[in-house]
Amino acid sequence: MSARHPMAAPTCFVPSVRATLLAAAGGCLAESLMSAARGASFFGNDGLSASQQALLFGVHLLTWLLIVTAASVTLTIAMGPSVPRRPWLSRPIRAAAMAGFVIAGVGYVFAWLFHFRTGMFPGVAVPRFVAANSQMLLLHFWQAERGDLLALGLVGILLAAITPAAIRRARRLNLAARERRPRVVFLLVVGIVWINSVWLSGLYCYAGLGGPRSAAAKSPTSADTSPSAAFELRSHVNPLVSIADELLLVEPPPSDGVIPGSALTPRVWHEPDRQAAPAAEKYRSVILIIVESLRADVIGLRHQGQPVTPCLDALAREGTFFPRCYSQSAHSDYADPAILSSLYPLRTARGHVYAAGSPWPKMPAYELLGRYGFSTAMYSSQNEAWGNMDVFYESPYLETFFDSRSYAGETFAFGEMRDWAASTGLAGKLDDAVTVREAVRWLTDPRRSGKPVFLSLNLQTSHYPYQRPDGGRGPFVPAVVPRYASLIDYAPDRAESIRNAYYNALRYVDAQIKVLVDELDRSGRRDRTVIAVTGDHGEAFGESGVMGHGGAPQEQTTRVGLIINCPGFIPRNVDPYLAESVDIVPTLVAAAGVDTHPAFQGIDLRAPARPDVNRRLAFIHCKTGIVGTDSVISGTGWRYSIDRLRETGTLQFRPRDLEPERDRSGERPGVAAVLRSILNEWRRRQLVYYGTQSYYSLYYPPRPPMIDDEMLSVLLGHADTKTSGP
Repeated sequence: MSARHPMAAPTCFVPSVRATLLAAAGGCLAESLMSAARGASFFGNDGLSASQQALLFGVHLLTWLLIVTAASVTLTIAMGPSVPRRPWLSRPIRAAAMAGFVIAGVGYVFAWLFHFRTGMFPGVAVPRFVAANSQMLLLHFWQAERGDLLALGLVGILLAAITPAAIRRARRLNLAARERRPRVVFLLVVGIVWINSVWLSGLYCYAGLGGPRSAAAKSPTSADTSPSAAFELRSHVNPLVSIADELLLVEPPPSDGVIPGSALTPRVWHEPDRQAAPAAEKYRSVILIIVESLRADVIGLRHQGQPVTPCLDALAREGTFFPRCYSQSAHSDYADPAILSSLYPLRTARGHVYAAGSPWPKMPAYELLGRYGFSTAMYSSQNEAWGNMDVFYESPYLETFFDSRSYAGETFAFGEMRDWAASTGLAGKLDDAVTVREAVRWLTDPRRSGKPVFLSLNLQTSHYPYQRPDGGRGPFVPAVVPRYASLIDYAPDRAESIRNAYYNALRYVDAQIKVLVDELDRSGRRDRTVIAVTGDHGEAFGESGVMGHGGAPQEQTTRVGLIINCPGFIPRNVDPYLAESVDIVPTLVAAAGVDTHPAFQGIDLRAPARPDVNRRLAFIHCKTGIVGTDSVISGTGWRYSIDRLRETGTLQFRPRDLEPERDRSGERPGVAAVLRSILNEWRRRQLVYYGTQSYYSLYYPPRPPMIDDEMLSVLLGHADTKTSGP
C-alpha cells in the first residue's frame, strides 16, 4: 500500500503587497478611463486646482486599496478553513461571504449604470429610495428602462455562477498563505485610514469653497460655473466615496435660527360649525385634476393639423388660463403633495420621506372642505405608495381614497410583468378610463345629491413610456418609444417620435376628462362646480440636453400651466400673472366659498389684493439621488437657480418659450445677488421651521420672503427688452 501524502492545509486568498498595490492602481486607472469616456472625470474639471485634483486622486487610489483588500479578505473567508470547534458554521459563513461578494458586484455595476445614465454615482438617498419602492421600481424599469434592468440582472447571474467555481479553483491551486488574521487587521487599518481620508478631504473641499455647499450663495456672479471640488468628491470619484461622503458630511442647520415674526402665523384656527349639512347653494363643488407631466405649452397646441387636447383647450377658452404657473418640483413625490396641501416640499436638507405621525401642521384641501361638510374623495391612476405619498394624504376627512391598489380588476402592467404584478399583489398604473369611471360613479351616488363635493383626480397615461391603455396609437405619427430608451436618456434624433407618443397619451387623457365634463353637463352640476386642471410637473424632450423629468428644474419640466373653469362664475381670460402650484388650493377653496386656511403657503390667485406681478415670486425645490436644486422665479421675468450639489448658480431672463437660455449671472450681478438672497432666505426659513419644535408646535409654516422696493428697482432696472436677447 503506497504512502499517502497529508493533504495541504486549507488555503486562503492573500495576494502580496505588490499585487495588492498593482490591483488597486489598475482599478483606479480603469475607473478614471470610464469616467473620462462618460465626460464626468474630475480631471476634466478646469475649475479645480492641481492640489484638489491630486487630493481626489489620492482618495480614489486609497479607495481601491480598500476594495482590493476587502475582496481578498472576503475570498479568504470563502476559501478558508473550518471554524475551530464549530465546523457546522463553516458552510453558512462561506455562503455568506460568497453572497456578499455577488451583492457587492451587482451594487458596483448598478452604480456605474447609474453613473452612465446620470453622470454621477448614487449616494445614500438612491438605495434608500430603491428599498422603499423596490417592487414599483422593478415594474417601472421593466416597462421603461428594460435595458438597464437586464444588464443588472445579467451581471448578478454571471457573478453568482462564476464566484463559487472561481473559489473552488483557487483552493485547488493553493494560491496564497494560510493565515488570514494579518489580512483582516490590514483591512481594518486601511478602512480606518480610508474613512478619515474621505472625511478630511470632504472638510477640505467644502471649507476651501467657503463652507458646506455655499459657493453659489457667496459667488453667484462668477464666470466660472464649473462644479466644485466638493461635488467632484461626492459624485465622480468612486461609488463607495459617494456613499461615505454623504454619510460623513451633512449640511449643517442654518446658523441663523430665527424666522421673522411677520412671516409667522400662530396655530390658532376656529373649527367651522357643522351642526347643519351645508346647502349646495352656499358652496360650490371643486374638482381638481392633476395630469401627469402636463406642460403649459400643450394647452391650445395644434400639432400635425389638429389639437392635442381639445377638451382642455375648451376648458381654458371658457375659463381662466394661467400659462405662467410653475410646479413646486420636477418629481411627483414632492410635486403632488405640494398641490393638495399648499405647502412647499422643502423640509430637510437631505431630502424628505413622508412618515406617519409627522408633527408638522398641514391642512390639505379635502380636510379643510371636509370640515365644512363637503363630501371628499381622491381618485388616482397611480399607486400612491410611491414615495410614501399615501401616508401624507391620510386624513379622517378624506372619505374615499382610491388608487391603483383599490381596483379589483386588471391594472396597467405591460407584457411579461402583468402576471408577476398580479401574483405579487403589486398594483401597476390604472387605466385613466377606469379611474374616471369610478370617480363619476362616486360623484353621481345619490348620497351626494345636493351636497358640495371635493374630488381630486390624478391621471397617469402621459407618464413615460406614454403607452395608451386602449392599445391605440393615436393621431400623431411617428410615435415610437424605442424599447431600450430611458426616461432621462435617449438619442436626440428620437425626440420627435417620443414627443408624438406623449401627445397621443395626452389625447387619451383628454378624452377621459371629457367624459367627466360631459357628466357634469348632463347632471346640471357644471355651473356649480369649479374645475381646475394642472400638471404635477412638466416634461422635456431634449431641450438644453434634458429629457423626461425628475432632474434639476428646467423651464420645460416645471412650467405646467393652470386652468380654472366654472361657467358664469370664472371669467374667460388668459392671465399672465405668475402662479405656482401651492396657489391652486387657496384659489379653489376661496372659489368654493370657504375662507383660506393659515397653513397655506400659497395665495388666492383671484383675490383683488394679490401682490403686484412684479413683486410675485415662485419657488421650486428638487431633491433626489441625482439632483439638489432650488429655483426662484420673479414676476419680472428673471429666474435664478442654485445647484447645491455642484455649488453653482444660474440666472436666466424671461423664458418666453421653452427654449434654453444662457446663464446671465456675469452680465447682471445685481439681479443675481437679489434673487440669490431671496432664494437662500426662503430655504433658511423652511429648514429652520421644520427643524425647530418651538416653531412648528406654535406656528403654521412660514410665508415666503417678499420683494422690497430696493430689490424691485434692481429687478426692474435690468428687466429691459434691449437686454433680453440671448
